[in-house]
Amino acid sequence: MRLVLLGSPVAHSLSPAMHRAALAHAGLPGDYRARDVDAAGFAIPVDELRRGVLDGANVTMPHKQLACRTSDRQTDRATRIGAVNTL
Repeated sequence: MRLVLLGSPVAHSLSPAMHRAALAHAGLPGDYRARDVDAAGFAIPVDELRRGVLDGANVTMPHKQLACRTSDRQTDRATRIGAVNTL
């Protein structure tokens, strides 16, 4: 499983350590990395998700609204709010 945190900045995030520990505890193979991406570079991991290179992403500031606009499907709540936390 290849998972990422997308945002900027993300170097300070504890998410990679927490998610790696959760994967290990659950006995699931995989990795979780933080990727610092700007708005222009956000399309790259979205494309990687669509092609199956990545299996999932958490989205943090400032890209929650961008993630909503670029997602293929949204819940009604996400559409109303205009932002998402995961892809």
